[in-house]
Amino acid sequence: MFDTKENNHLIDSFFSKGHVGFALLDHEFKFVRVNEQFASVEGKAAEFFIGKNFFELFLCDCMDVFIRVRDAGIAHTARAQPLPMHNEHENDMNLWDWTLEPIVDQQNTLSFLMLSRLNVSEKYALEKRIWNYQKLTNNLMCTASFDGYFLELSPSWAKLLGFSDEQLRAQPFIDFVHPEDREATILETSKLAGGQGETINFVNRYIDDQGDYHWLSWQAISDLDYGYIYATANDISALKRSEDELRQKTKVLETLVDKYNQAFQLNESRFKNILHGSPAVIYTCKAEGDFGATFISENIEQYFGYKPEAFTSDSSFWASNIHPDDAQRVFAELAQVFEHGSHSHEYRFRTQAGDYIWVHDDLRLIQDAQGRPVELIGYWADITDRKNIEEDAHRARLQAEEANQSKSEFLSRMSHELRTPMNAILGFAQLIMLDKKGYDAKTNANEIFKAGNHLLELINDVLDLTKIEAGQLPISMENISLNRVLEDCFTLIFPVAMKQGIRIDDQVTAKNPIIVWADYTRLKQVLLNLMSNAVKYNREAGSITIRAELRAKEMLRITVEDTGLGIPRDMQQHLFQPFERLGAESTDIDGTGIGLVVCKHLMKIMDGEIGVESEEGVGTTFWVDIRCGDSLAQNNRTSGLFSAFNENAQGEKSATVLYVEDNPANLRLVTQIFANTTYTLLSAHTGTLGLEVAKAHQPDLIMLDINLPGLNGYKLLEKIKQDPNLKNTPVIAISANAMTKDVETGIAAGFQRYIKKPINISELLNAVQSLV
Repeated sequence: MFDTKENNHLIDSFFSKGHVGFALLDHEFKFVRVNEQFASVEGKAAEFFIGKNFFELFLCDCMDVFIRVRDAGIAHTARAQPLPMHNEHENDMNLWDWTLEPIVDQQNTLSFLMLSRLNVSEKYALEKRIWNYQKLTNNLMCTASFDGYFLELSPSWAKLLGFSDEQLRAQPFIDFVHPEDREATILETSKLAGGQGETINFVNRYIDDQGDYHWLSWQAISDLDYGYIYATANDISALKRSEDELRQKTKVLETLVDKYNQAFQLNESRFKNILHGSPAVIYTCKAEGDFGATFISENIEQYFGYKPEAFTSDSSFWASNIHPDDAQRVFAELAQVFEHGSHSHEYRFRTQAGDYIWVHDDLRLIQDAQGRPVELIGYWADITDRKNIEEDAHRARLQAEEANQSKSEFLSRMSHELRTPMNAILGFAQLIMLDKKGYDAKTNANEIFKAGNHLLELINDVLDLTKIEAGQLPISMENISLNRVLEDCFTLIFPVAMKQGIRIDDQVTAKNPIIVWADYTRLKQVLLNLMSNAVKYNREAGSITIRAELRAKEMLRITVEDTGLGIPRDMQQHLFQPFERLGAESTDIDGTGIGLVVCKHLMKIMDGEIGVESEEGVGTTFWVDIRCGDSLAQNNRTSGLFSAFNENAQGEKSATVLYVEDNPANLRLVTQIFANTTYTLLSAHTGTLGLEVAKAHQPDLIMLDINLPGLNGYKLLEKIKQDPNLKNTPVIAISANAMTKDVETGIAAGFQRYIKKPINISELLNAVQSLV
């Protein structure tokens, strides 16, 4: 189907051909253009045909072909079609080929139908002689059109493929070609149709009616004037089978040769596998000069990143990449190889990435028959992991030694700190017992009390520090009122400050409520420690100022500023180390040297910080940064034990209290405490006796020691709760089992309060008053 936008010159060319008659017809099959060759055959001028209908001038029973070509051209699916025309003139003995083909314009719309008329008398005579000859040969001969259809076929085609001539001509010949050969066949046909020469020894496969394929070798040439391809093919299937058989035999022979080669190369292959698959790098090097490498296994790249050629092409490469700190030692030790025949050493070698790795280098000396050095052979093994483990072990050993030293120093200091208050306690106690000269027993008792409190503070600090370092200190983070925390601290610190004439300037609690995110008890512990230090280390008639200011990232800074002597700058770095009191241990100021260490750990646990700023002669400011809380959060925490005590102290109540305790000293202590109150105290030294007393007197409150003989505190509590007359009586636990877990277990068992020994008298009385 011609396209007029590209082929107008072709149409003109066709019309000018002397041996072909051409005419253009419109959609109604009327003549539009006629060349002289077409008109001369009919003995007319070209103008005679213009405007006349083809079927008015020619007797032809082929209207259906014209309509089919026209409609197919409109649908862009048509190709040239032959017309079944006969000679109209009795005296015309020529044979004519008529062909009808659509022509489209630039818009791809059907413009004309081109009618061609060719005198093929000589061609048919020649073909007749050719086909008569083809009947006598077994060669596959054929004529095909440029559009891919067989036109004529020799009888040998039907004999070979089993298809009839009609079947072979009915569809494109490419359909009979093996799918793997179709692309090459189409390319070869396109070359012929384009006039690019002839086809020689082109091979492809054709299928027969049984589904088998036959190998064909082609010779072909094209006729551009008539649009034909003339070809002949030979069936070379037998040759191909012979080639396949030869190929198979050759393959078998090659396999045998390979086996022989494999057997011959087995030892070499084993050696290479061992060499290159080894976790060590194998090498040989010169036995003199710079000891340049003469061979190195390929796995060098795996461990060091270098190609083997880097070593073998540069004799100084190995020496220049040894770590500078190791090079002198390595070269000095090489002399031992020549003395002993072997040597191994360890050093660092630079990789292609620039890092250094540790290698174990083991060398052997190769000598000739006269004992002269010929070569060195050796291997490298990467021992970086081993060296790292050794280094880690060395560091761990040093850390363990430092830890043992620190532990020894800690125990030494701990012993000293414990013995100091114990000396006071035991000494003054003995003075009281040996009082024959009228010493002031109250003064001695006060010293015992002070030393005992100091000892208790020391024990509590050590326990807190131990629990913190073990990760066992319970923390309950919540939104809490900073104002209430400070009020609790002031309640405890004001009496101490007043005794020393220290003024406390509170610039926080009188302002708007401040909510922070912290553990109430632990934040109180930190701030109380800082305030207590500010009092202890202040000057006479000095002052303490408490401030709070908002800082970046939603952090609140609380400062405790004193007017003391200050801390020298070179000593400030020791502030947060255990038992460091910066010389205060030689004064009469009480302290353990652990409080600030505990405070630092507590602030870290609460996602905060603690620090200090100090100037000698001016004073010291300790600060803590704590995260701000939700200002809308409600906090119902009480203001502390002393505040609760003051709120309930509307006047002492008359009540009966039972104390069950097997230790006589503890019993005497509690008896003396209650002697100055209006409470009636009953006592029992066993759990069984305590239950009988409780049933008989039905006290308002019962206090129990946990570790009672026989019926212990927990079992006695169960008995009390089972008695209808006692089950609502509040019960307090008083015990030396002072760990957090002990307290939690006691409260869970049903005790309303849990008082830890040694007894804090204010805490005990406050608990009693709150329950009765």
